Amino acid sequence: MSDWGQGVVNNTIEWGRGGTNNTIDWGAVYADSPSGDTALNAATFSNTYSVSFDGADQYVNCGDISGLDGATQASWSCWLYIDDSGDNYVLSQWDGSSAASNNFMLYVKPSANRFDVYCGSSISFRRTDITIATGQWHHVAVTYNASNTAKQRVILYLNGTQYLQTLYNGPTSLKPSPASDFLIAKRGGFAFYPFEGEIDEVAIFNIELSQSQVTALSSTPIDLTGHSGIIHWWRMGDNDGGTGSTITDQVGSNNGTLTNSPVFSTNAPT
Repeated sequence: MSDWGQGVVNNTIEWGRGGTNNTIDWGAVYADSPSGDTALNAATFSNTYSVSFDGADQYVNCGDISGLDGATQASWSCWLYIDDSGDNYVLSQWDGSSAASNNFMLYVKPSANRFDVYCGSSISFRRTDITIATGQWHHVAVTYNASNTAKQRVILYLNGTQYLQTLYNGPTSLKPSPASDFLIAKRGGFAFYPFEGEIDEVAIFNIELSQSQVTALSSTPIDLTGHSGIIHWWRMGDNDGGTGSTITDQVGSNNGTLTNSPVFSTNAPT
């Protein structure tokens, strides 16, 4: 007699919970599976849509997010497919009318190998030696931690590679009550240089993501349900069927509104 798990029952070879009545059973895949059974999950994470922006006036307005008000840690994550090698504003919680409403902004200019990040109304990160190609998908993450040394409070990651800078100090906290909406593909209060291309899987966290966490996010889009620190997650078409004018916030309550008719695209990172 061979015995894996509880042993042989009714002439059954058994792995995990075991089988009965002449069956071979590798663990249980049903609701009452006891601890110790083989964990088999047939569900897979699917990513089939992004949102395409024309670089003229299209963007997504996610409203007034408050989860980072006065924060001393935060992270932002997204996937980009850039069509325009010039100036592109990617994400912003920015008003332009007052410093109190300027909280965060991400800018990229591929032709200049340049990334800028603004946190707490001031520029906090700039590099002009980060090569980012147009016409292909990239993962970008920005992390913020006020307890880091001043010039490393804001860190940028491109495709999992960490980039530090030595020019600008990050803030000691984000703004306590910025009166500005979180926008995707546009700088708030500014008509120029909206993003041209596709954006997907935009997420905000109230922690500083670690290097290993960013690496996990950057290899392929993953299910962020239950991820440590996540407070907002816009899938940019998935879970909305790639139709309509709303981008559902999968975690928080700030659904995004497609503004000036950007369109859903099946060009998506996999």
